[in-house]
Amino acid sequence: MKASFSPAWLQRRAVCIVLIATSVLASCAPPAPVGSGPWLLDSLQRLADEGALFQPNRVAQVLDLRISPSVPEELITQPPDCQSPTSGRSQIVSRYRSKPTWLRSTPEGIDGMVVPAGGINRGGISGDPSFTYDETIQRTCSDRYDHLAPDRKATLTIAALPAFVCYQRQELEQRFGNREKLATDGVSLVRYAVINHDDKSTSLTFTFTYGAPCALSVYLRQGVEQSRRYERAYSKRQQCITDRGLDACGSVSDFYIREPD
Repeated sequence: MKASFSPAWLQRRAVCIVLIATSVLASCAPPAPVGSGPWLLDSLQRLADEGALFQPNRVAQVLDLRISPSVPEELITQPPDCQSPTSGRSQIVSRYRSKPTWLRSTPEGIDGMVVPAGGINRGGISGDPSFTYDETIQRTCSDRYDHLAPDRKATLTIAALPAFVCYQRQELEQRFGNREKLATDGVSLVRYAVINHDDKSTSLTFTFTYGAPCALSVYLRQGVEQSRRYERAYSKRQQCITDRGLDACGSVSDFYIREPD
């Protein structure tokens, strides 16, 4: 018996075939050229999704960088002044130095973009793009409070972005689906929804100022606090303090270490 199909079924089938073909074509599309605006967006999002900012070699690979060996630097004079338990005991910064060959003025950007004055921010001209990448390990004088000992953070910054590429707000909002309201100083943000890996938290943020057509800078930040594991440890310690009192409970670091990976 010859099978028969309704017109509606045939239409749905055709739509499915088109969607599958479109997906395959998208997956086979060539990657954006290294040093282009789309390539940088893809690369920064990849690092955020991987939570790779604590891995300089991976950062160098994804962003096509040559990173000079870093020399850790203690920013707090030793021995520290610990009259206050919340004061810093140690803050060691490792700066990963690099001059990306691709980070320069390009036809995708606006060289010498005018940045309007607004609120407390003075106007001016957006200059040459710059790159910084550093990692900080810090301790407070007492671990009886809510900070990990040690706490670890890393930040990658590309400033004066418009000369390299003009990322417009609508483009970034469509891609990342997030926007923060304009502040009283005229600055607003488009933030890639914070990626909560279990043991670290990562965010990708683009900054704008009122009246300027392009994102002024981009920050990729990663930290241990605000991760899911930290939040579990913090909650369990708070419950312990409620049930048994502060003296009977250890530090949040103690709870963090015991928290399953």
